[in-house]
Order: sequence, then C-alpha cells, then structure tokens
Amino acid sequence: MAYFSRKRTLVFNPQPKLAPPSRLRRIGSRVFLWLKRLCMVVGVFIVGSFALSLLASVFIPSGAPSLPSKFVLVFPVNEPVVERPSRINLLNPRLSEGLSLYQLTETLEKAAKDKRVQGVVFSLRSNPGSLSQIQELRSALQKVKDAGKFTKIYSVSYGEEASGLASYYLASAFDEIWMQPIGTVAMEGFRAELPYIRETLDKVGAEPEFFHRKEYKSIMENMTDKHMSSYTRETYNKLLGNMTKQVVSAIATDRKVSEATVQGWVDKGMLTAEEAVTNKLIDRLDYSDVIIDDIVEKVTGKREQNYKIFVNIADYAYVSSNEITTKSFGKHENVAVVYASGPIVMGEPSGAGGLDDADIASARQLADILYDVAEADDIKGMVLRIDSPGGSPTASETIRRAILKVKDKGKPVYVSMGRAAASGGYWIAADADKIYATPATLTGSIGVAGGKFNLAKLWDKLGVNWESVSFGKNAGMYSFNKGFSPAQQERFEASLDAVYDNFITRVAEGRKMPADKVEALAKGQVYTGEQAKDVGLVDELGGLPQTLDGMAEKLGVKDRSKLNIVTLPKPESKLQKLVDLLSQQIGFYDWLKNTRARFDLMQSGVLALDTRLGF
Repeated sequence: MAYFSRKRTLVFNPQPKLAPPSRLRRIGSRVFLWLKRLCMVVGVFIVGSFALSLLASVFIPSGAPSLPSKFVLVFPVNEPVVERPSRINLLNPRLSEGLSLYQLTETLEKAAKDKRVQGVVFSLRSNPGSLSQIQELRSALQKVKDAGKFTKIYSVSYGEEASGLASYYLASAFDEIWMQPIGTVAMEGFRAELPYIRETLDKVGAEPEFFHRKEYKSIMENMTDKHMSSYTRETYNKLLGNMTKQVVSAIATDRKVSEATVQGWVDKGMLTAEEAVTNKLIDRLDYSDVIIDDIVEKVTGKREQNYKIFVNIADYAYVSSNEITTKSFGKHENVAVVYASGPIVMGEPSGAGGLDDADIASARQLADILYDVAEADDIKGMVLRIDSPGGSPTASETIRRAILKVKDKGKPVYVSMGRAAASGGYWIAADADKIYATPATLTGSIGVAGGKFNLAKLWDKLGVNWESVSFGKNAGMYSFNKGFSPAQQERFEASLDAVYDNFITRVAEGRKMPADKVEALAKGQVYTGEQAKDVGLVDELGGLPQTLDGMAEKLGVKDRSKLNIVTLPKPESKLQKLVDLLSQQIGFYDWLKNTRARFDLMQSGVLALDTRLGF
C-alpha cells in the first residue's frame, strides 16, 4: 500500500524533475572532456613517435658516409642566405638552404684546406642576399681561390629576377662566370624609392602625429611630409654612393678592368649575352649540362657523366664537421655566439612555446641567455651577432644591462654586425669591447622617433562615433581617436628627449668618446660599416669569422678553429619544439626526452651523399 500511497501506477511512474547541474559541475565536465581529448592527442603522438624512432633505428646508418677521394662542392643558391642557423628539416636533413651564413663561410674555408676538394661551383637561381652577406661569402671564396682550387658560377641570367648588380657582385668573386646563351646581365645600379603618402592620408582623414630626434631620423617621414627632406636625400646619397663604390671597386679588381669600365657597365644598365662576353663580364655562354661535363673532365680526365664527384655543400658541412671533431686536438675555449636578429622587442617571440620561430630579438629571451652566459664558468667569451634595424629603447636597454653583466664577470664581449645594426641595434652594440662590421653593414642611426595617428576625421567621414569613459587627464593620450593635446605632446616629446639623451650618454660611455663628438655623429645619421669605421663607431671591418678570430686572439689561442662555438638561442626543429612543449606539460618528461634524442639522431643522420647538382 505504501507504493500506491506515493501515487505511482503500474503503467506510468513519473520521475522527479532533476535540478540543472551547478556551474562548477559544468566547468568540471568541460575540463574533463578537454583533458580526455588531450590524452588522445598525446597517445597518438607517442605511438607515432615510437614508430618513427623504430624506423630511424632500422633504416639510418650508425655512422656518416665517407667522402670521395676527389670531389667538387656544389651550392645551389635557391633563396637568399639566412642569418641564423636554421632548424634541421625532418624529411631532408641535408637541405643546403638551411645552412646559415656562418656555416656556409666556415664550410668554404674548410674546403680551402681540404686536399680532396678540387673546386667549388655555385648555381645561382635566386637573389643571394644582402651586400653585407655577399661580402662575407666573397671573403670565404677568396680563401678557396688562394688555396689553388677552381671556382665557377652558373646562372641562366644575372638580374632577371632580382638585383643584378648584387648577383654579379657575388659572381665576380669566381674564376669563371657562366651564363646560358639566352640571358642578360642587368647591372642597373642601386636605387631607393619611397612613397610619400601624406596627401593620401589627408584625403582619408588620417593625421600622422610623429616626432623625431633629430633631423636625420627619417622614419615615418614619408607619412608626415609630402616630399623627401634634404636630410633624407643626403643620407641616401651618402649610403648608395658608398655602396656603389665598394661594389664597383671589387668587381674591377676581380675582372681586371678599370673602375671607370665597371661604372660604364652600371650606367648602361643591361647587357645582352653577346655584349656581356665582349665586355668581359661573362667568361662563357653555355648550358648547365656543359659546365657539368667540363668539370667532370677537369677532375677525372674523362668527359662522361659522373655525378659522384659532386658533393652538396650541406653534405660536406655535416660530414666534415664530424671528421674535424674526431681529429681536433689542442687547447679549445668555449665562446658563446648569441644572435640578436630582427626588430628588438620586449616580449617573447610569437612562436615561443609553439611551433614557429619569429624573426625578432626578444629582450626577455636574450637577457636570460646573456645572464646564463655571464654565470657559466666554462664560457670564456661572447660574440653578439647583431642583425637588427632597431626597436624598443626599453628592450634595448634590457639587453644592454645583461651585456654589462657578462663584462662584469671579466669575459670579453665582441660584436659582429650583419646586414644592419642600427638605432636600437647600435644601442646594444655600444658597450662591446670591440665592434666588427662588414663594409656594407648599415649602422648608426643614433636617434629616436615615435608618435601615433589621429583618426578623428576618418571616423567622422565614416559616421563612426566613439564614446569613452576615462579617469586621469591623459588617459587617452595614445588613443587613435583624437590628437595629442598641447600638454600631451609636451610630455611625449619630453620622453623622446630623455631617450635621445640617454642614447648619447650610453654611446659616449661605451665607445669612450666625448659626448659632443657622439652628438655630431648622431642626430639619426646612418652609416655603412666602412663609413662607421672612419668616424669611430666601428673598430674593425670583417664578418663573423673575423670577429671570432679576434676573440680567439683575445683568449690567447691560435684562431677560431681552436674555439668551441656555442650558438644561442639554440635552433630547433618543429618536431623538437613539439616534444619540448609536451614534455613541459605532461608527466612523461624522461620518456619524451629519450624520444627527442632518437629524433635528433634521425635528423642528423645522412642516408647517402646528396648528388643533386641544383643546376
């Protein structure tokens, strides 16, 4: 009876209505679902990594292959040379495009001393890089030539798809310059073009409010002004004139003609294949298969297909580095080479913790590295490789402070400037014990600029009405919806003055130079490395190899071959970064660490020498 007293029937027993789950329970269930999916992803990765590790252990040989007794190095230039050591490609660890500029120059200098290497041939398919990078390559190629080995370069055309003068500047460093019969040599010279868009901005209602210290600091000028200022024109005339002089002089020396003759080629702009041969710019017009046959005959004495004598420069870099490591004896000192590449910012690279690297110089990342270098007893010196147009003053100061900590530990700090070390790039260079730059490096730009756009008129034209609530008289100082008030502009310009004055002071202290002399060299003026050396902003002309030779001398060893180079930040592949990311977030750290070691082995193994010629 108790059953029926609760008003239930044998046919329908209604269930009591359940209360909705609490918010905490809903969040918990979502977290559980996310964790379950994460575990599935991790499980798939673990199974996949185990399978790849097994394949690596089965198919990859334990040792590197030996090199032929006589061979020719081949470098297919498929893209501009990269500045920093690149990640190793999982599917093809021998990609020569992945070699950094320093790895290329070091490999060429090793080849110069290697009796097995008969010569070097470049296949030019792309813009080789900046003038500064080309100068470092030319210096290494000269070592190969001085060792009595032949050097040849081939391209279907010089300048058809990129700057012909820069391409030919590299080509002129070779003993023989080859070109396809239907090709051109475009040596149109250097030109700087800037779009001045102030009238366009006025039409759309965007008012630029930018300020600079001082007159030569021309960044944003093309937005604030309608025409190029006399100071900016002076800067470009000075820079392009000096670069042209460097290139013309070098080509004249290499091709054994007068500078006036080379300047005539430049003024002519473009030469046909026949004209290039007649004027001695090109040594031979022929096809890629012909140069291959000629090289084979030169090395073997037989004109036959024999690709075995060709070794890709990336293969040689890998194999020869292993050979040298096993044969190295004598005193070695550890030297850190720290790369500061890209715009200088405070935060971490956008790829930090992810799978992609951003080409920026992160002050937080670099400062951590520099403090580690300072505290590491086994690091005896540091070379800071700067390839940066500048950036945040606060970020630059953060890096500078860390550099001073390295010096406080009694360790010499040298700077090697790459394509550019300007503005903030020079800020972090100024305190070095010695500064090296290539003749074509862009440096200086001791100054500061900043500001914002006032878009109030643009919003009016679009019918957009912005409303705001703020506390503080200057809470909207950096808003794009209105311009600076007189008081705000005074404060903003005062901050620029403070940064500029501090910049002058730091350069004066670092370079041990009177402040008034620094002021005369500053004002935002940009210099080539050659010009910077003349005025005292740079100590020596040379690339990273010469900087390391100088460091070796400072540490009391013969040359850089007696240095153990510790490259920082350490380059990693995307797969390695994924392993690191997971190892930090799940409880399989030791297992993943061992798995990563297996992948390192797989990625650095060479299955067989790559005989692709790249022509």
